[in-house]
Amino acid sequence: MDDPSDFYSLEARFEVGDLVKFTGYNYTPDFFYIDEDDYDLGVVIAVHDRTYYAPVYSVHWFKARKVTAVIQDHLSKVIKET
Repeated sequence: MDDPSDFYSLEARFEVGDLVKFTGYNYTPDFFYIDEDDYDLGVVIAVHDRTYYAPVYSVHWFKARKVTAVIQDHLSKVIKET
């Protein structure tokens, strides 16, 4: 009953090499959240599956030149439209 896997999948949504953007802490399509750090575009450099509740990703952010740990709910995959 209280097992987190009862509520959602614990599988990773992203793979190493995926281009991602930071969607913020409370993402909705109608709201733009401004963060003090510039985490616009980044690449997933590691997937840490063995965490509680959901995978954590190490992401290298291009503009900020930082590597941070981010949960998958705060990321979205960048898809090129043709």
